[in-house]
Amino acid sequence: MPSASKQSSFWKNWFPSPKKIQQRLRQLEADSVAKQQRLSKLAANATETAAVWEQRLRQLETDSVAKQQRLSKLAANATETAAVWEQRLRQLETDSVALKLASGELLRDLEKHLRALVSAQSFPLKQPNTAESALASLDELKALEEDSFYSDLEARWRGSRELIRERQSYYLPMIAEVRQAVATAAPSSGLPGGEIAHSALWERLCKEQGVLDLASGRGEWLGLLQEQGVPAVGVDLNRIFLKECRERGLNVIDSDVIDFLTNAPSDSVAAITGFHIIEHLPFPVLQKFVRESLRVLRPGGIAIFETPNPRNILVSTLNFRLDPTHIHPVNPEFIQFLLEHSGFRKVRCEFLTPCSEECHVGAKDDPLAQRFNELFYGPQDFAVIGTKG
Repeated sequence: MPSASKQSSFWKNWFPSPKKIQQRLRQLEADSVAKQQRLSKLAANATETAAVWEQRLRQLETDSVAKQQRLSKLAANATETAAVWEQRLRQLETDSVALKLASGELLRDLEKHLRALVSAQSFPLKQPNTAESALASLDELKALEEDSFYSDLEARWRGSRELIRERQSYYLPMIAEVRQAVATAAPSSGLPGGEIAHSALWERLCKEQGVLDLASGRGEWLGLLQEQGVPAVGVDLNRIFLKECRERGLNVIDSDVIDFLTNAPSDSVAAITGFHIIEHLPFPVLQKFVRESLRVLRPGGIAIFETPNPRNILVSTLNFRLDPTHIHPVNPEFIQFLLEHSGFRKVRCEFLTPCSEECHVGAKDDPLAQRFNELFYGPQDFAVIGTKG
């Protein structure tokens, strides 16, 4: 068993003295306070940092909302601007198309005017010295352009001069017969009003049982009459046709046919002819045309008016529309009635210019084929012929 001294030494080594314990406690207390202070300071710093970050987060949220609003506004403005530009682009496209059409029309008009100017070399225009005379010259140029157009149209669709002369020669025996019939009747001594320059020509026309051809056009009929020694005068407004006729030595007068007839004396000429004119006249004008023709004819004289045959379906529905100045086909029964009602006698219609038999279909003895061929390939023209009683 250890001694008391050894036990005392053991406890002294393992258990500090109260004084050391007290010092140690004070040291721990001081450390605890220091740590508490550090923890308090860290907590305060953490709270402050959290407040700063919370403020920054709120600012970021505010900024984000503001930016979102700006982006939304920019998007709305962009959409509106795009719509405006799209509308402007559509308008530009429309304007571009309209400008292209207008420029094309202008080029076509310029081309027509240039062609008319070339044709106008034989029709010199007066040099304008006032605005009014300039407008008058422009109107004259436009009229010449229309004359040139119709001349080209006739050249394309009317048929060759030789073909028309061959067709119109059908009427020469009628003219020869009527000239003999009216030779004993005294002609009027009057002169057509407003045509003093042509008085000698008109006097010869009346004395020698001549022919007045209304809307004489290219002058094929006038040429045939001239070759037969028949005095004839043509009346037309188309200066291209008038120039061509005069160059061929044919007698033509520049006048509206209704005005000329109205001013012509009664009982003057042996025959009045009009090839493909009555389909151009409105009904009131056609009535006056027929009445005035009857008045101007000498007793026993004849009127011959040729026009497309509407009984031919291809003519009335297709070929007739080649001429934009045509008003409507003239019914044979109607025009015969109109001449009779106006005072003509012995009125008849003669159907001419049949289509070639090569166009016919079916057998010749087939009634249905005959009817079909009559309707589609029958005579292309007819003439109404009346005598002044």
